Order: sequence, then structure tokens, then C-alpha cells
Amino acid sequence: ERYALAQARSKITDLERELEDSQERTRRTQYKVDDYSRTDDSSKELAKLRAEFETERQLAVAASEQRAEQQHRVDSLRAQWEEMKFIRQRKEKLYEQVLSEKSDLR
Repeated sequence: ERYALAQARSKITDLERELEDSQERTRRTQYKVDDYSRTDDSSKELAKLRAEFETERQLAVAASEQRAEQQHRVDSLRAQWEEMKFIRQRKEKLYEQVLSEKSDLR
């Protein structure tokens, strides 16, 4: 479980970095769109940049959704780990109690 948790955390870090990169590319593309929209003679370039902007926006949305899914997985694994830890502690306490009762019976 620890390995899976570490992998999930690593994936989340990668996705966050990818999301930040995508958002930066989106900002730069938006600046370009704004610059080109001021001039009428670049309508083809403007259309191309708008398409790039939309693609980057969609990638940012997908990365955000993927990050949310990974975070949910990490939270789930963490909950499972805590539950297993609680069960193991309870089992150890019961085992100690049984040993204590056995020694009391002798």
C-alpha cells in the first residue's frame, strides 16, 4: 500500500506540474490571441491561435480532472491503510489479552 501511495503521490505531482505547464502555455497563447486580435490582417493566425488556446484549455481541464481522480485514489489508499493499521493494533491487543488470560489461568 505504501508503494501504491507513493506512486499515486508521484503521479499527482507530475499531473500538477503538467497542469501548471499547460496553464502557462494557455496564458501565453491567450496573450498571442489578444495581440493578434488587435490587427485585422491576421485572421488565419488568429483562428490558429484560438484553436491552440482551446486545445490547451481542454488539456488543462483533462489534467485537472485526472489530478482529482488521483487525489481520490490517494485518499482511498490512505483510508485503507489507516483501517488496516487499526485492525492490526486491535488484533495485537486481543492477542495480548488472550495471552494474559492464559497466564492468569495457570
